[in-house]
Amino acid sequence: MKNVNVLVYPADTEIALEINNALKYNKAVHLSGASPTSQHGRLVYQPFISYVAGPAENTDFLTTFNQLLRQHQIDFIFPGSDDLALYFCEHASELAAEVIGSDLTTTRIARSKRATYDFLAAEPFLPRYYADATTVKQFPVFVKPVIGAGSFGAEVIPDAAALTAKLADGQDYLISEYLPGKEYTIDCFTDRHGVLRFSGCRERCRTRNGITVSTHSQPLPAAVAQIAQRLNQLLHFRGVWFFQVKQNQAGDYRLMEIATRVAGTMCLYRNQGINLPLLSLHDRLGEPITIQQNQFALTVDRALSNKFQLQLDYQTVLVDFDDTITRGQQVNPLMMYLLYQFQNEGKAIILVTRHANDITQTLAQLHIDPNLFQQIHHLTANETKGPLVRQYPDPIFIDDSFGERQNVLAVAGCPVFDTSALEALMHWT
Repeated sequence: MKNVNVLVYPADTEIALEINNALKYNKAVHLSGASPTSQHGRLVYQPFISYVAGPAENTDFLTTFNQLLRQHQIDFIFPGSDDLALYFCEHASELAAEVIGSDLTTTRIARSKRATYDFLAAEPFLPRYYADATTVKQFPVFVKPVIGAGSFGAEVIPDAAALTAKLADGQDYLISEYLPGKEYTIDCFTDRHGVLRFSGCRERCRTRNGITVSTHSQPLPAAVAQIAQRLNQLLHFRGVWFFQVKQNQAGDYRLMEIATRVAGTMCLYRNQGINLPLLSLHDRLGEPITIQQNQFALTVDRALSNKFQLQLDYQTVLVDFDDTITRGQQVNPLMMYLLYQFQNEGKAIILVTRHANDITQTLAQLHIDPNLFQQIHHLTANETKGPLVRQYPDPIFIDDSFGERQNVLAVAGCPVFDTSALEALMHWT
């Protein structure tokens, strides 16, 4: 793969975070992020190159955005939202970089659930849907915004009165039959020749705020594989896309929606070997596509994670050994991650310990290279660490012991960190 410059916009969404995880370690991809807001993207994208107000707020968006693309010699744009996927498609000929996505007609159909259902009205896998409340014959029904994402605004409506109340908020809704069965997402990849190269099924076990937070891979049912092939035949997908189905009372699969973008939980198949954003780049570069999938079942469970932006300048890291670099009789892997980060940043790492045994021998037993440390201080039982820490320029001190931290804080006056506070020092990029 040749070297390419890729920009993700907006960089703050779950979509953008998955694109970052999919591409950030590829040596041929120089990945950048930009956003209209100062949110999570600036903490994970390195570089995060600019804040650019979106087209809804900025009438001069194309001019500003193209200046950014040219300044950073961007080759490809990955949309980080449904709205921007459509906008970039609509303005593809005016942009100074190539958009990763499907064609305009397909993207427009996918963006509107009514347009999707109208286009596929003759297909047997479509659920019953209704033009308006007066045509509903059976309750409960399922109501969802015509333009939306995930399950935001979606609701099961039990009766006519509740439907009238729901529709009274003025939003444009699609009314369809209620599907009581299990729900599945099918992650797909179509190459530049229009061939569907991959379809991977995962059950949506738990969602929160419209986002799948627990899902597991499973074999692709034959009926769902047929739906994937039919969608690929009727529409003009390119690269990564996905669709969702749900089972009706009889167990038949019915289409919920389609999307022409990356999904946040595509991390599941990425960890089975199917990196869909990266495959999309290979396809755009005209390179041969090979699907390489590990054959094991996989479950992903997602939760909020913490990313910190620490406003602290330091040159020297003084770190304890027992119960800090170690945890029980083993190495603390999180601490080792951090030590190698310090080394990459050019920080001086000083080991300060009262270890009961020969520290060099213990390091060897744990396969820790002593050359990781600029110096090793093996203190006696009566020596305190504060005076030693004070000798070093711009130090920080890491130790699991409150008493040791208190001594260093009082004597050296530098920032001190418990092992429970390592996250604040980490760069998750």
